Amino acid sequence: MNIINTHSRILVALLFVGGAILFNSCKGRATQTESERKNIITLQGDSITNILTENGHRKYQLKSPIIEQYGLADEPYTEFREGIALTTYKDTTLAVSSTLVADYAILFEKQELWEAKGNVVVTNAEGRVLRTEQLFWNQKTEKIYSNVESKIDDGDNTIIGIGFEADQEFEDYTMRRPKGRLLIDTKPVVATDTTKVDSISNK
Repeated sequence: MNIINTHSRILVALLFVGGAILFNSCKGRATQTESERKNIITLQGDSITNILTENGHRKYQLKSPIIEQYGLADEPYTEFREGIALTTYKDTTLAVSSTLVADYAILFEKQELWEAKGNVVVTNAEGRVLRTEQLFWNQKTEKIYSNVESKIDDGDNTIIGIGFEADQEFEDYTMRRPKGRLLIDTKPVVATDTTKVDSISNK
């Protein structure tokens, strides 16, 4: 699930292109406390749709009703408090690699760590669907993970567990404390030779 590339600084800059930009000034507030200064919104964009390209090719599309950046905080972050929708693309054909929607998201810029919360749904190109209430994506390790109840459905199998970890393409994953329904092929093997079975296939 290659949602965002590792160029987080470029990402933050591009988020606000074409949006309504709001600059907050501290002028006229000489008595402003350090705490107040850290809570100032340094950049704001409304009804944002942005497309990030890499080597001239579309990499992903981001949509959000409102984006707010807190650049003066001890740990600068960008907040998507009214939700986010991300679409990532595989190649120049614009084939969709994955999609993510959530009611809320936040990017901790120094850590290159994303957190999505509330009705989080991730779908990859193979149709595997993840549903959870909280999801983290670490750009540095290229891993996605959750520590709360999560449900993965690939059409044949449905697995529910308390937390999971996966690669960012959501192809290989490990579910913790799993439970659920698994499809198992129980078709009997018929041997042509009653004294010898050369091979067994579950296809």
